[in-house]
Amino acid sequence: MSENKDIKILFFGDIVGRVGRNAVIQYLSDLSKKNEMPEFVIANVENASHGFGLTSKNYGELADAGVNCMTSGNHIWDKKDIFTIIESSDKLVRPLNYEKSVQGVGLRYFEVNGRKIAVLNFLGRVFMQPLESPFEIIRDRIEEIKAVTPNIIIDFHAEATAEKICFGRFCSELGVSAVLGTHTHVQTADNQILGNMAYITDAGFCGSVDSVIGMDYETSIKRLITHLPYRYDVATGSVAQINAVEISMDLDTGIATDIKRINFNVDISNKKEIESEKSIEWLEVWIMKGDYHIHTCYSDGIYTPEQIVDLAIDNGLNVISLTDHDNVLSYQIAQDYLEKENKKDKLEIIRGIEVNTIYENNEVHVLGYFMDVNNSDFQEMIKTQQQARINQTHEILELLKKKEGINIPFENITKLVAEGGSIGRPHIAKAITSVGGTQNVVEAYSKYINDNSPVYVKRKTVSPQDAVEIIYDAGGIPVIAHPHDIDNSADLIKELMNYGLRGIEAYHRKHSPAMVEYFSSMAEELGLIVTGGSDFHAPNPNNGQILLGKHFVPEWVYDSLIKEKKRLDMAR
Repeated sequence: MSENKDIKILFFGDIVGRVGRNAVIQYLSDLSKKNEMPEFVIANVENASHGFGLTSKNYGELADAGVNCMTSGNHIWDKKDIFTIIESSDKLVRPLNYEKSVQGVGLRYFEVNGRKIAVLNFLGRVFMQPLESPFEIIRDRIEEIKAVTPNIIIDFHAEATAEKICFGRFCSELGVSAVLGTHTHVQTADNQILGNMAYITDAGFCGSVDSVIGMDYETSIKRLITHLPYRYDVATGSVAQINAVEISMDLDTGIATDIKRINFNVDISNKKEIESEKSIEWLEVWIMKGDYHIHTCYSDGIYTPEQIVDLAIDNGLNVISLTDHDNVLSYQIAQDYLEKENKKDKLEIIRGIEVNTIYENNEVHVLGYFMDVNNSDFQEMIKTQQQARINQTHEILELLKKKEGINIPFENITKLVAEGGSIGRPHIAKAITSVGGTQNVVEAYSKYINDNSPVYVKRKTVSPQDAVEIIYDAGGIPVIAHPHDIDNSADLIKELMNYGLRGIEAYHRKHSPAMVEYFSSMAEELGLIVTGGSDFHAPNPNNGQILLGKHFVPEWVYDSLIKEKKRLDMAR
């Protein structure tokens, strides 16, 4: 690279979701192929992953594409990965006016053509968090920074136009090289040189053209009309806009000589994505009879995954989801069985789970579909939930022994569960009956396993908010299960939407037609999908009937799940 003192700096406005990332990566690749790559590239990445925050994977992708420095803002903390990235990254800058104890740095030096460039990041305070004054910080530290380099670039992430202009004027008198506004996602036409400093009120955003500043417009409109807290979804599409500015600067003096706006659309579609969309459209024309809530012996069901597969096919089902409590082991076993028995053309299986949580001292179950089970947070949740079940069982057995004189070795419980499966109430009830503690399982439930029993201990579980967010961040679709069991379910559902809830299980064997209508209408009003299932565990104890395939779930539920998965994947 030339040691030329005159350089170009490319600064991208807020990158929003997958569409924005792909557009930036494609644009930088094109510049590199044309040998037109600027000497230094900065991008604001606070919305780069799913529209909120930044993941390790997306950080690596942007770094590999040629982004030298990544600035941020108030949403940078929205992904848990950030606390790992921020400790190891040599490119990431968080707002400097956070407390000094906050992880990461708000000022970072980079070397370009043998000279140093300082990049700072500040949050505005008007209509935003009441952090330390960016005016006071830059005033107090400017001489310290100038002692290292005259090249000083600031990303001012702020809401109010007037505050941005004031900060720009203030910094121009201090000898800053550039103040570049971000956060409002609309590129302003006031790019200019203030004295010797490049300035723009907002650089805009990189993301879907068919959107409201990067977010799905239908959801955005619903929020404004209903005043309900719909979760913002990142907009999808094959056409993205690139908003950026190009700054010309003298590295010896830190003087900016020009700032040009960049604003154009780019087609980010590719053959692989198009073929994927066609295959999904083909699937959607099939009539799919499904059951999306089934348990196996890996939780509190009595049938093996292989037996469930055969029962589903025999009962005319085309698609099922195995949703064991806090467990996902049955999915691969069922898939392997389909392969071995050459039955893959007869049944589709959607990966699922039912996470048991506690909310205000009551159980709330969260269904998840299509998760990446290798996601680290998802794996940690499963591990935590399994350990909670083990701890609960030990505590109940201890109380049974102490208060009721019923001695049950822990091994008696584990023998009743598939290897690696989730221990539950049915296993404890069976163990009590097997040692003569009660005459039957029903008596064991009513006497010892109900919530009000003196020997029953509630599990210490994750919260429904955590379960929903972890499933969503693992690429899944979180759905509230059998909401009829939840007091004030409407309030909780609205709250969980802020964490990524995407559906309501309106069709359930315990739901009356009136309940189905109520929860279906609620889903429609809130912009959520509707799912359903038999919640099958075992044959009906009264008549031996197997409800698998007998409980009515509309065929369009399958379409809704597939479309929602496709939409979320495109947004992530």
